[in-house]
Amino acid sequence: MSRFIAYTLAYKGHIYPIIPTLLELKARGHEVLLATGASELAGPEKAGIPVRAAVEETELKLEDWREKNPFKGFKRNSRIMQRQLEPTADDLARIIEEHRPDALVLDPMATGAKIAAEAAGLPWADIAASPVFIPTDPPWPGGLGLAPARGPLARLRDRLLLAVLRRILGQSLPPVNRARADRGLEPLEDPLRLVLGGPMVLGFTAEPFEDARDNWSPAARLIGASVWEPEGELPAWFAEEDDRPLILVVTSSLYQQDEKLVRTAFDAFADQPVRVVATMPSGELPEDVPANARVERFLPHSKVMPHTACAICHGGMGTTGKALASGVPVVAVPFGRDQRDVAARLERSGSGVSLLPAKLTPERLRSAVEEARRRRPGAERVAEGFRQAGGARAAADALEELASGKTR
Repeated sequence: MSRFIAYTLAYKGHIYPIIPTLLELKARGHEVLLATGASELAGPEKAGIPVRAAVEETELKLEDWREKNPFKGFKRNSRIMQRQLEPTADDLARIIEEHRPDALVLDPMATGAKIAAEAAGLPWADIAASPVFIPTDPPWPGGLGLAPARGPLARLRDRLLLAVLRRILGQSLPPVNRARADRGLEPLEDPLRLVLGGPMVLGFTAEPFEDARDNWSPAARLIGASVWEPEGELPAWFAEEDDRPLILVVTSSLYQQDEKLVRTAFDAFADQPVRVVATMPSGELPEDVPANARVERFLPHSKVMPHTACAICHGGMGTTGKALASGVPVVAVPFGRDQRDVAARLERSGSGVSLLPAKLTPERLRSAVEEARRRRPGAERVAEGFRQAGGARAAADALEELASGKTR
C-alpha cells in the first residue's frame, strides 16, 4: 500500500473536489493525509480524512474583485500568491520529512508546494478543479473562454495571447526561481511552467462538457465531476409542499463581489410562478427577500439538485459541476478568474447559458433561465459523460499508477 499527501490552499473549490478521491484511496487500504488551512479542516475530518493544519499563508484570500481590469486583478492575485511561496515550500518539506509519502496531490496555485515536491524527488499530481489548469500541447490561453484553435488564424491568436500571458507570468518568475535555487533546483525559463502542472494533472471534467481535443498533454487525466460537500440537512421550510419550479442561485465561496447575482435573481423572479433558493457562502445576505424566495449561507446542494429546474451561478467549476452531474442546466454569469472558460463550455456543450455581468438585468436573466431549461437534454448528456469518465475511482487508479512509477 502507498502513502498519499494532499496539500492545498484553503479554498473550498480546490479542497472539496479531491475529497472523494482521498476517500476512495483510503477505502483501498492506502494511507492519506490532507494538509490545508485550519479553517477548512472540520468537514474533511468529519468525512473520515486524516487532516493536518497547514501554515497560515494557505488562508490568503484573493482580491482580484477590487480591480475592474482583469489583468490588474491577475497581478494583484499574483502578488498575494507570492506571499505563500516560501512558507508553503517549507511547510510541505516538513510534512514530507515526517510522513515519507509515496506521492503528492497538490493545489495548482500552491507553487511553493510544487517546489518542495520537486526538491524531494516525489511524483505529484495537480488538482485541476478548473479547466484552466488542464495542460495541452501546445498550451492554450486559458481564462478568456476561447474555443480550441481550429485553423491557422486561431492558432496565431493563441500564440499572440500566450505571449501576453508569458509577459504577465514572467513578473512572478524571479521569486519562484530564488526559492528553487535555495533548494538546489534549476531555474524555470518559461513562465508558463508556473501554471502547466506536474507529472500528472487530474481534471475534474470530461467530454462533452470539455471540448474534444487531440492535443491533450500526456499528463492530463479527465475523470469527470467530483462532487463533495460537508454534511448538512435541509431546513424545515424546504420540505413544505410546493410544485413550483425551483431556481437555485449560488455565489462564490471565495468572495468576488457577486452579490448582484442574487439581487438580480430576486428581482427577475419575484412575480413569477417559481421559487428561488439562494446560497451565499460569502458576502452580506440581502435583507429584502421576496415572498417566493429564500436565502441561506449553506445548503447541501446535492440534496437540492434533484428538485432544481435550473441553477444560476458565477461560473465556478465546483457549482457548475455539481449541477451538471445531476443533469441540471446552468446559467453562468462569469465575474472573473476561470469563469469565462466554464461559461463558454456551457454554451458549446449545449448544457447551459452564459450571461456577462455587464448585461445582467432581471429581464435578460429570466430569458437566460428559460433558454437554459430548454437545454436540459444537453445537461443530461454532460452528466452521462461525467459518469463514464469514472470519477473518484478513475482518479484513484491514476494516483496508484503515479505512486508506483508506472504512469503512461
